Amino acid sequence: MIEEVSPDSPHYGRVVELGNANSRTLGHLPFAAIEQAASEGRVLAFVEKGEVKGYALYAKRVKTRDISLTHLCVDKEQRTAGEAHRATDRPGPR
Repeated sequence: MIEEVSPDSPHYGRVVELGNANSRTLGHLPFAAIEQAASEGRVLAFVEKGEVKGYALYAKRVKTRDISLTHLCVDKEQRTAGEAHRATDRPGPR
């Protein structure tokens, strides 16, 4: 299930943890920036059985209404498990 993650969400800490664990490939995003994005409703998590499997953090441009993906992170243990495909209702790997 896709859930919006706010700073007071029970999943917020796990999102921050995943981002920190993968900062080498994602790039550094200051804690305040993650908190602001979550406060503005721009962090979505894929949650299954109460566990965050991955998250997406995006930016919105007010004037153009364009959206750009800032972070897309999948837990290392979930990679190649087809989570991204299930989250988007597309067939997973075979």
